[in-house]
Amino acid sequence: MLSRVANHIYWLGRYLERAENYARFIDVNFNLMQDLPLDLKEQWQPLIAATGDLHFYLETHKTFSRDQVLFSYPLMRKILIP
Repeated sequence: MLSRVANHIYWLGRYLERAENYARFIDVNFNLMQDLPLDLKEQWQPLIAATGDLHFYLETHKTFSRDQVLFSYPLMRKILIP
């Protein structure tokens, strides 16, 4: 029983660390976009590619708009995490 609880706590920590990393990626990407010219398209594709989820994202979406990435990204991760 104790080892099962310890295992769950370990994986909880891993998932929390992963969520923090993704939040940091999104924050850095958002802050970098503040410095881009207004006519330049938003750069959300590199964010998805850097996390290794480009294949999964392209299965359901054709473009990389801010709304699509931010609203679908948690759902993608929910499907991939058992």
